[in-house]
Amino acid sequence: MKYWVFLCLLAVALGMQLFLPQLLPLTRYIDFPLLLVFYTARISSPRRTVLQSWLTGLAQDLSLSSLYPLGLQGISKMTVGTLTGFLSRHLNTEPLWIQMLILFGMALLNNWLVVLLFAVFGQQAPVNTAYPVIFSAAATTVCYVPVHFLRYRGIKAVSPDST
Repeated sequence: MKYWVFLCLLAVALGMQLFLPQLLPLTRYIDFPLLLVFYTARISSPRRTVLQSWLTGLAQDLSLSSLYPLGLQGISKMTVGTLTGFLSRHLNTEPLWIQMLILFGMALLNNWLVVLLFAVFGQQAPVNTAYPVIFSAAATTVCYVPVHFLRYRGIKAVSPDST
């Protein structure tokens, strides 16, 4: 994926993350930047995956600076992106149900990493129970289905790792 395409998609994902919950309150549980990390990790090289995942998390940190310490989302998104890329290279991830299962696991990992990193930084995590963590992972996974069908139903995907 070309860098300018990635940056445009990142701007769209961050815009949706910031402004869509004001129109539709339930979309606050969907992690749009994580969807971008998951998609790009599946089609990019390992080095590019680490960089793009880290940039996505850092951009999310900067846009949510009042809620998160700088670097928290960067660390969690980079970890999730690297692990997703590794699994995508070593498993057959073409069926949608496998992609959804991996995404659900990665979304749970991302959310629990954020909670863990809040504890490491000595701050109170914004969630008090496991319900928002699990519901957010499920909502993010369900929102991946349209992305999957857009990619495979006529809209030609950008070729992997073209510069």
